[in-house]
Amino acid sequence: MKSKELIKRLQELDPTGECQVYGEGDIYTAIRLPWYYDGRPGILIKDPNRDKDEFNILGLRQHSMDDGDKIYLQCYTLDDAASDEMLSGITRIVEGSEDFLLTYEEYKKVYSDMNDRLNRKPGE
Repeated sequence: MKSKELIKRLQELDPTGECQVYGEGDIYTAIRLPWYYDGRPGILIKDPNRDKDEFNILGLRQHSMDDGDKIYLQCYTLDDAASDEMLSGITRIVEGSEDFLLTYEEYKKVYSDMNDRLNRKPGE
C-alpha cells in the first residue's frame, strides 16, 4: 500500500485522528528504507474491480528497485518489552489485566532462561 493510500484510509476510518493504530503491536515509529533493505517483502496484487473494503487480494509480487523506497512501521509488543527487560536490563512499565500481566511474566521467563543459557560457561 502506498503511503498516500494509507493516509487516506486512516482519515476515512478516523477523521478526528484519535484512534490508536496497530500493526503486529503498537506502532512507535515509521522509517524510510531503501527498496532492498531487510529482504524484499511482497507487494500485494489487488483486484481494482472490487471495493476497498472487500477482500481484494489476488496475490503478491516481489518488491523491486522500480518500486522505490519503502516505509516501515515499527511496532512494539509485550514480547518486545519482556525481551528488553530480561536481555538488555531495560525496565518497562506494563499495565493491564491479570492475564496480560501473567503473559508478560511468562515472556520474561522465556527470555530469562534464554539469557541464562547464553551466559552459561561450557561445562556448567
